[in-house]
Amino acid sequence: MGALIAAGLILPIGTLVAANAPIVHVKAVVADGSVQLELEANGPFEYTTYRPSASLYVIDLSGVAAADGAGLHLVSSDLVESYRLISFVAGGKPEVRVEIQLKQGVEPRLQRKGNQTLTLLVSLPANAGSPGQSVPSPVAAAVIRTEAKSSNPKNLKASAGAIQQVRLAQNGGATEVSISGSGPLTYHALHLRDPDRLVLDFSGSHLNTPESHISSSFDPVRSIRMGQFTPETSRVVIDLSQPARYSIIGNGNTVTVTLSPRP
Repeated sequence: MGALIAAGLILPIGTLVAANAPIVHVKAVVADGSVQLELEANGPFEYTTYRPSASLYVIDLSGVAAADGAGLHLVSSDLVESYRLISFVAGGKPEVRVEIQLKQGVEPRLQRKGNQTLTLLVSLPANAGSPGQSVPSPVAAAVIRTEAKSSNPKNLKASAGAIQQVRLAQNGGATEVSISGSGPLTYHALHLRDPDRLVLDFSGSHLNTPESHISSSFDPVRSIRMGQFTPETSRVVIDLSQPARYSIIGNGNTVTVTLSPRP
C-alpha cells in the first residue's frame, strides 16, 4: 500500500515544469489567399527558427507550454498544409515546437508584437498568379539562375560556400565544434539565453551535411542542430547544457567554435 501511495505521488518532471509555465495558444487564420499562424501566450517567451527543408519551417518557443492539443492540425489553404505541435522540456524549461508544412517555394515572414505574441505570415509573392496557375517557385528560380551562370568563375566562387560537415570533438578541457564548407564561410553569431544556445547563421551558403542533428556528451554542448534557415542562409544551433565561455575562429573554409564551462 505504501508503494502504491508513493507511486501515485510521483509526477513526471516535464508535467510539473509545464504546469507552472505560461501557456501559448496557436491559431491558423486563412483570409484573402494568405495564412496567419498566430502564437499568443499569457506570459513572455523567446523563440528560435530554422528551416530543415524548403517545405518545412520550425519555430521553437521557450518558457511556455502548449494550451492546444498536441499533434497534427490541418489548414485549409494552398500555401500551408498543416502544422504540428510538440511539447518537451529543455534545460529545465518547457518548450513548444511548431512544425509548419509549407507549399514548396513559399517564403514566410515573422512579426513580433511585444514579448507574448508572434505571428507567421504566409502569402504568395506579389508577382505570383493564383494558386491554380503554374508559377515557378523562388527556390526553383534561384537554382535556374545559378545553373545558367555557372560558366562564370565569379559565380562558381560565390556558390562555393556550401556547408559540408559539422564535427564535434573534445580538446583537453574544451569542446570544439568545427563547421567546414566547400568555400569561404561568412557567419553571424548570436548568443541566446533561457535556454543557453549559440546560433550561427552562414549567409550565402547551402546546407549539405549528412545529418541535421548531433547529440553530445561533451559539456557544455548538449546538442547541435543544423537547418536551411532561408534559401540563402544556413543555420547551426549549438544547444548548451550550462552557461559557457566560447570563442569563434574563422580560417578559410572552416569555422571553429571552442566552448568550455564557466568556472
